[in-house]
Formats: sequence, C-alpha cells, structure tokens
Amino acid sequence: MAAIPVQNQPMDDEEPLQYFTPAPAPAPIQINMAEAQKTADDDEEMKAAKGSLKGSPPAKFDGDRKMAKKFLNDFKTYKFLNRKNETMRIPANRIALALTFIKGEHVQDWAHEVMKNMEDRLESTLNVKNLIYFFELNTNIPAPGRSSL
Repeated sequence: MAAIPVQNQPMDDEEPLQYFTPAPAPAPIQINMAEAQKTADDDEEMKAAKGSLKGSPPAKFDGDRKMAKKFLNDFKTYKFLNRKNETMRIPANRIALALTFIKGEHVQDWAHEVMKNMEDRLESTLNVKNLIYFFELNTNIPAPGRSSL
C-alpha cells in the first residue's frame, strides 16, 4: 500500500519535485558618460594626429627678407591649426616640414645644411641609445647615469 504523500514529497513512482529558484537579477550596467565621451574624443584626437594637415600651407619662401616675417607668421598659424597632428608635435618633423616650404637659389644651401645637421644629430642620438642598450644587455650593469633595469 502506498503511503499518503506529505506536502512536497513525491509519491512512490514519481521523481522528486524540482523547484525553480530564479537567479538574482544582474546588477544594472552603469555607463560613465564622461568616460564614454573621452573615448570618442581620443578617437578624434588619434585621427587628427595621424590625418592630413589642415588649412593653407604657407607660401614658398625663396629667401626674400621682406617676406620672411610673413612666412614665419603664416607657418605659425599653420602650426597652430595642426597642433595635434604628429607632424607638428614632433620638433624634428615640424622643422623638416618648414624646410619643404623654403625653396630657391638663395636658400637651398642653407635649408640643405639645416636638414643635414638634423639628420646627423638624430643619427648620433640613435647611436648613443644603441650603445647604452648594447652595454646594458651584454654586461647586466646599467650604463653610467642610468638606474638598474
């Protein structure tokens, strides 16, 4: 004879009852709008840094001293307009860009000499950095004036 089931007990031929317990509701997602905006701004800045230059470049400077002040003012305006661009943020790139606007028989030797000096300085800086790296890598001793790795 079958026993009379007590509340929430299965009968002899039934599976035990499975009770559904709902999972706790997930925490609401919080979005910091300032951070979301910052990401969008960062994307815009990255595009500006890598994109092409804006505005009108200064007119070619051929060495005429009467036009020197105008050239400098025009380049400063161009630089300001593109201040977030990588070309204008890196001094060597900015100087090289300015040299592209300096053309003419009276200034070409000067512009070439400036560019050569910049290349030499960059090369010597790279050689010093490579020497320090090589020294530290091969001796496990920091180069003079540098902290340990």
